[in-house]
Amino acid sequence: MAELLKRGWGAGPRFKQRVEKRIIDWFEGRTDLTQKLENVISAVWEENIIRPLQRLTDASAAEPPPESPVNVVPFARPMLA
Repeated sequence: MAELLKRGWGAGPRFKQRVEKRIIDWFEGRTDLTQKLENVISAVWEENIIRPLQRLTDASAAEPPPESPVNVVPFARPMLA
């Protein structure tokens, strides 16, 4: 993917639009990644926004576990084709 995007540099106007289209097309073809990204965003939102707000508004809301990592999202290394 990176090589394909690099080759587009210098190919005339609208470089950014071509890169954007290629990235969108690639993600649309990879629904597994789109779903994984949505799951990660949802989990981070829940952990960093929703739960703290619940703790502020409800004294009985659970405290975060001390062993939970902060800003760590495990991803497998991408396979370069």
